[in-house]
Amino acid sequence: MGFSKIIFIQNQTGTGANALNGRGGLPALSTISATTGPEGAAEPAVRINQTANEFLTAYITGYYFQQSVYNGSPTYVANQNGIFTSTNGGNTFPYKLYYNKDEGYNTLDFTLSATGQQCASGLQTATIIWTLSTTALSSTSAGTTIPVEVANAQASFDFGVTNAPFVSATTNVFCVPTPYPAGDPVYVCFDEFARLQQYQG
Repeated sequence: MGFSKIIFIQNQTGTGANALNGRGGLPALSTISATTGPEGAAEPAVRINQTANEFLTAYITGYYFQQSVYNGSPTYVANQNGIFTSTNGGNTFPYKLYYNKDEGYNTLDFTLSATGQQCASGLQTATIIWTLSTTALSSTSAGTTIPVEVANAQASFDFGVTNAPFVSATTNVFCVPTPYPAGDPVYVCFDEFARLQQYQG
C-alpha cells in the first residue's frame, strides 16, 4: 500500500440535504421526510468530505440502519418501537464514491422519514452505516493509480465472522407526545396515563 487514510463523509447540500436532521416537536402520528422538495423528488445524500479528504475513490460495500437512541415513557422504551424508516437509495453495491478534479464528486443517496409514536418523547437518533472496502484508490499528477489502505474504525456486521471499516451518518429528531387528556398541558400518552391510573387505583 502507498499509504493509509481515514475516509470522512459529509452531508450533501441543496436538493440532497437531509432536512430531517435536527427537527423538533414531532407530534404523535405525524410523519416528516428527509427530502428537501416534494415527497420523493430529492433523496438526502452524503458525499466524500471535500475538506478532510484529498482526491479519492472509495468503494461502499453495504448499507445498514439502526435507531441508536430511544426516549419516551417506560411503555415506549420497553417496546423499542422506533420512529424512523430508512432504505438504501437505489445504490448498487459495490458503489464507487469518488471526489476528483476531472469529474468533481458523486453522492450516496438514502431515504429517511420519521413518524411520531404515541409515547415517544425527547431525542430520537437514527444512524445510517455504510461499510467500506479495505482499499481505496488515489492517483498522482502523472495519472498513476495508488492503492490506499482504509484506516476507518471497523465493526462486525455478520455476527463476528468478519470486520469491515465503515462510515456513518446520524440524524436527530425530537418528539413531543400528544397530551392526554386532550388540551391538558400534561404531556403523557394514553397508554402511560392508563398504566398510572391503574397503579394509583
